[in-house]
Amino acid sequence: MKRTFFIFLIVFCSLSVNAQTDSQAKATLDKVSAFLQKSAITTDFNIVYENAQTNEIEKKTGKLKLKGNKFFLLTGDLELFFDGKTQWTLMKELNEVSISEPTKEEMLQLNPILIVNEFGKTHHVQFDADSEKDKVNFLLNLFPKENKFDHFKVVIVVQKDTKQVKKISIRYKNGTSTIFESSNFNSTAKLTDGDFAFDEKKYPNVEINDLR
Repeated sequence: MKRTFFIFLIVFCSLSVNAQTDSQAKATLDKVSAFLQKSAITTDFNIVYENAQTNEIEKKTGKLKLKGNKFFLLTGDLELFFDGKTQWTLMKELNEVSISEPTKEEMLQLNPILIVNEFGKTHHVQFDADSEKDKVNFLLNLFPKENKFDHFKVVIVVQKDTKQVKKISIRYKNGTSTIFESSNFNSTAKLTDGDFAFDEKKYPNVEINDLR
């Protein structure tokens, strides 16, 4: 799921240098992060990949289950199971499952909601200028504290009453963006450990590719 993009106008890279954390905005993000950590969540999602220079747009839809650091993701013929350590990637069309132990960075690419937890530690957090006018949502802007990230800004939209992460927009230095939007959000789902582990019994003829 890693992507190759074009180089972005370098002037925008300086935005992270002058950003300062707003204490109230950071406290809001921390509350959302704590809520997500303790909740069992199911949600439908849309992900849009945009390239501003080539006008290329790619869209994906799917379903996501979350519980602590465990998750399950379904999109197209791809299913991902992660039990907190091991990841199973099932390609139904190929009848193949790959087993790996992904890094934290790889998890962030696959599970956009983890951004709320991780980026709160590594980014300056501010309320967007329009946040006060919005009666329904918090609008949070996040800017990297260090230049090691390949993006320059993250925008997180959170519904005030439910703490639902409705939208995450990541804007990259190379002129691309990734937009994650959730719907049918349920934070009281009944999930078990079995929801996050691949069950070989359900796929008796699947080819197993162990990459650990």
